[in-house]
Amino acid sequence: ASFRPCIHGCWPKNAPSQPKYVSTTHPNSANTPGNVPIALFAANHKNPSMLRYAWNMAFLIIFLVALAISAVGFHRYIWFISIGYGFSIAGIGAALLIYFGITGGLTAVSIVMAALLIVYGLRLGGYLLAREYRSSSYHQVMQQAIDNGKHVKLPLKLLTWVGCALLYACEASPIAFRLQNHAGTDAVAIVGAAIMGAGILLESAADLTKN
Repeated sequence: ASFRPCIHGCWPKNAPSQPKYVSTTHPNSANTPGNVPIALFAANHKNPSMLRYAWNMAFLIIFLVALAISAVGFHRYIWFISIGYGFSIAGIGAALLIYFGITGGLTAVSIVMAALLIVYGLRLGGYLLAREYRSSSYHQVMQQAIDNGKHVKLPLKLLTWVGCALLYACEASPIAFRLQNHAGTDAVAIVGAAIMGAGILLESAADLTKN
């Protein structure tokens, strides 16, 4: 099938260029955003492949972001799972806000959750980066333990790189799927955002204790 892009998704080329809109308030979600094109909903119900296409596009974007940022591991092997992880999560959060800010679908709780990804990633990545250059004892121990991956062959590095990027994308994918489904503010999202915030505070306190 061929698709025509729009700010809320995509629909077949034979759909009207100015589609009518329909309220999408769902009985299971009190605040589901309205004004989504009828053509998009009709196409999604008649052709599930369109919905899979939209999901795949969102996931592909966050995977590519994680792939680009975690590539720092080629400089130091341990960075695939340390600094690369932190900044990849932050980059994914920013990508979600930008992508769905353009295509539509952002809600208050989804903005909060994506912002928390950014805060979490920047805090973790910044802490690990500072430890790399400020703690001589840590740097010496890691140098002796893994030798910066100098003896790791390129195929294994590539496998680690792709595997880590895929893992980071999967970790953040629930937010992407909520956004893609135009899910509104519900109890699950609120509890999830609260757990994310509590986790950031807990890990920050743990890092201060370690220092």
